[in-house]
Parts: sequence; structure tokens; C-alpha cells
Amino acid sequence: MTQDRNSKYVCYHCGYVFEGSTPPDICPECEEGFWLDLIEGKSARSAPVKNFMFQLEKMDGNRSVSEAAQTMREKRIGSIIVEAHGNPVGIVTERDMVYKLIAEDLMDSRIMLRKIMSSPVLTVDSETQLIDALKIMEDNDFRRLLVVENGKPVGLLTQDSILMDVISRRKTKQRINGPRRI
Repeated sequence: MTQDRNSKYVCYHCGYVFEGSTPPDICPECEEGFWLDLIEGKSARSAPVKNFMFQLEKMDGNRSVSEAAQTMREKRIGSIIVEAHGNPVGIVTERDMVYKLIAEDLMDSRIMLRKIMSSPVLTVDSETQLIDALKIMEDNDFRRLLVVENGKPVGLLTQDSILMDVISRRKTKQRINGPRRI
């Protein structure tokens, strides 16, 4: 039988710290339910966003939505950064395709990305703390931020990329501590 180790978790929303083998489903302070592990006494909230970003996929704004959809399917991604003259000018997401094309019955494969992209793209430096990036996402109702280093795009921070990191850490912990007992 594997003995549970106590760990520390921090609520991403309010910063409440829970110490134990498994955090509660809902934070007792703010009633949210998303926890991040404290690593070596530091919250993942203070880690730089470069630790959580996905690789970028970019396309010129004059490429077709059809090409972008095929690329998104092949690479199993949910968005593409739209460029003009090599610079990011917007983003096209699965949601953009559904809301701006399918819901409007505009299924012409010749429609260009620049016609349906969301713009501008908000950016954060790769060293920005995760908590600050989450606040930017929340304040602007965005689910993705372009990550830059020295003004050049290097990755994409998404709600999914953050969640994947949390899930990965939990799976690693389960392998070390054994399965969660209910």
C-alpha cells in the first residue's frame, strides 16, 4: 500500500493554499475549483508562461479558411495565428469558423483567413507570470494569448495548455502516490 504524501495546492483564483494529499473539489475561500500544485514552495501561478505554452502554427492572412481547417485537423490544434508580411495580425480559432462561417452559412472554401480572424492578438512576454496572464485572459474574455520573446512570437498560451500541464502533474503524482482513494 502506497502512503499518500502531503502536497500543497493553491487556488488559481484567490491564492488560498490547501495542504493534503488531494485538494477539495471547491475552494473554501472563493468557491472556485481549479487548483495548481505548489512546487518547491512556489506556486505554478508564479511560473513563467513559457512553461505552459503550445507551439505556434502560423498562416498568411490570404490563405483560405479551408487550408487552415485542414491544417488544424492534421495537427490537432484549435487555432492558427494569422500573419501579414510575417507579423501576427490576428488569430482564427475553431469558434471563429463555427460562428462566422457555419452559423452564417458562408461555406465558400475561398474565404480568406483575414476575413474571419479575430484581431488584435494580445501578447505576453515569455517570462510573464502565469497568474498575470490568466488575469489578462479573464479581463479580456480571451482563451489564448500569443507568447513573445524580444517581440517575436514563440508560442501560444491557451486555457488548454495550462490545463494539460495540471493534468500531467496529477498523473505523475498518482504514479508516485498511487491511485486516489475515495
